[in-house]
Amino acid sequence: MTVAPRPEWRRPGPTAEQRRNDLWIGLGMTGLALVSLTLARSTGAFLLGPPPSGPEQLFWTVAVTLPLIWRRRWPTATVLVVAAAFIAAQARSAPESQFSSWALFCALYTVGAWGQDRQLSRRLRIGVIATMFAWLGVYYAVMIDHIPADTFADAVGPVPPVLAAMVNGVLLNVLVFGFAYFFGETAWVAARREHELRAQAEDLRRSQAEARERAVLGERVRIARELHDVVAH
Repeated sequence: MTVAPRPEWRRPGPTAEQRRNDLWIGLGMTGLALVSLTLARSTGAFLLGPPPSGPEQLFWTVAVTLPLIWRRRWPTATVLVVAAAFIAAQARSAPESQFSSWALFCALYTVGAWGQDRQLSRRLRIGVIATMFAWLGVYYAVMIDHIPADTFADAVGPVPPVLAAMVNGVLLNVLVFGFAYFFGETAWVAARREHELRAQAEDLRRSQAEARERAVLGERVRIARELHDVVAH
């Protein structure tokens, strides 16, 4: 049996259950980010500098995390919105960064796992990651002159402390973004392979059904010939 070539596979959109899960994930991430913001404000841990007003802090926290409720339905738009809001929040010295970073990781992973246009998905992820590292370089260049003199008073390692802090930040971001890219690509490949296995199983089922039909037809022909021979004799 000749099997017609299949068109290029496109991952089906999220199911209703998956969309509901994304809703809860987005709301949960936003709630946790707001808790993190409250704790940061309570401790005065403004690592990025003097923060903006309270309402603006709330705005940036929600803007980075809430779009995850649409992450599998519109992965491309989600990662663009989350990345832009993340950089803007950092530029404005919004104090919440922990769950905002996880939201960016999740958005990058999702566009890799669910992006329909694979070429666009790869370019978009590479572009977002490159932009994040460019922003990190700008942040280091701006902040290096504002580091208090006694920040590294207890440093004893062989690497200059400022350089050590910068390299450590770069390595951490390489790890986070690398995992987001890798796991997103792996999830898409796994979904495609699952589809191919199901298609192969369906082809096998059809082939077996056709073989059974041919066997039954052959048996009928054989019986008809035998009856014909008997009648002829």
